[in-house]
Amino acid sequence: MIIYCFFLFIISILPQLSADATERQLYFPFVLGSFIISFLIFQIPLLKKKFSPDTPAAAIVIGKPFSYYLLISSVVLSFILMLTYPSFYSSSAPRPQQYTLKVKELADNKHASKIFMLNIPGSINLLYMNDIYRYYAGRYADFNILYGGNGKLWLMKTDSNTILLKTDTKDWLTNMFAKLPRTNPLIEKNREYSKKDFSVKIIETTLDNEDILEAEFKFKSPLTSPDCIVIYFDGNDLKELNINEIKPGEWILIGDTSDVLKFLM
Repeated sequence: MIIYCFFLFIISILPQLSADATERQLYFPFVLGSFIISFLIFQIPLLKKKFSPDTPAAAIVIGKPFSYYLLISSVVLSFILMLTYPSFYSSSAPRPQQYTLKVKELADNKHASKIFMLNIPGSINLLYMNDIYRYYAGRYADFNILYGGNGKLWLMKTDSNTILLKTDTKDWLTNMFAKLPRTNPLIEKNREYSKKDFSVKIIETTLDNEDILEAEFKFKSPLTSPDCIVIYFDGNDLKELNINEIKPGEWILIGDTSDVLKFLM
């Protein structure tokens, strides 16, 4: 029985080996569940006689109600999805590349080496844009995504070095892709984080303290510097933000990516 479970585990892990590091980090934890899934599938009477005739009685009671369900959902449907997903995602698969090339075009036109993206067209792009940009640029770049959630994003300028960003949805750091590298689920209000080109102060969090609703970004160089470019997604296209045109102290809507399916498919 253990041998067959281990065999299914090996089969489950093979697709992860062909993915990049971020993909493996996303999917690998779920692979361990294949042990339990395979054990329960083998409780189907026809399979049980061959693969697990000595299963304890308690496990049989638990396994029987789920064995057929798991056979259909984990094996049959997986096979169907394997055949249908390529065409399903054929239109959306090139989008991260298209978005990143637009960012590169905007940055190249300004000869900017520091790229600050206020928001992006959907959280799934968090996984890919930095690596795609590095591939086409042929170098590492200061590529910073300030907000990667699905939701409305507002901006307020304090001065040429400081902006505030806020949203009305819980998705800034709790979307699936932003959660990958996090080790602490709780966000501390008023805590500051420093990066190479800017620092961030948490202004407002959700009631459960698991996500950010408002943050202040202080940049070490003015956003008006010739080597900096600020890019945003207005809901339809990526554009450069002219920080000089924004009045200090006023909130403006940057973009709305609340429709998850629109930017995923």
